[in-house]
Amino acid sequence: MRRLLLVGLSFLCMGANVGRAEEVALYNNSGTPVAYISTDDASTIYLWSGIPVAYLEESAGEANVWGFNGKHLGWFENGVIWDDRGNGACAIEAALPNFGKPQPVKSLRRLKPPKRQHKLTPLKPIISRRFGKIRCAILLKFGASQTDSRHRHMQ
Repeated sequence: MRRLLLVGLSFLCMGANVGRAEEVALYNNSGTPVAYISTDDASTIYLWSGIPVAYLEESAGEANVWGFNGKHLGWFENGVIWDDRGNGACAIEAALPNFGKPQPVKSLRRLKPPKRQHKLTPLKPIISRRFGKIRCAILLKFGASQTDSRHRHMQ
């Protein structure tokens, strides 16, 4: 199953400006890169600041986005992360032609926390095909482990 997810992700990224082939930038609704998927690191999603917050996991033919804290954050489909209401939150450049802004330098990756056990995948909503009100970085931060959350508040 993981192989299908990576093949699909690679296919979506063909022709996209993804920097290194192992990293796929995720843009918010204004076209700013705020996170990236590391395809060479178990499809881990890192914020641009290097904090690991989520990962992609295939289940029943769908790519789910799970936080390291065990929360289901949404679905990755057609290059877009869709939230639990069916609205887009993040997208790869190939899904946003002529929309993405230049990518700034990324911070070094921090160590990944252990994955917490997650519950059953919720029912997938009808996809709206538009961006919702929740911003990409905010949605992904909902998946950060408690350790990462405490660390961010101390900074």
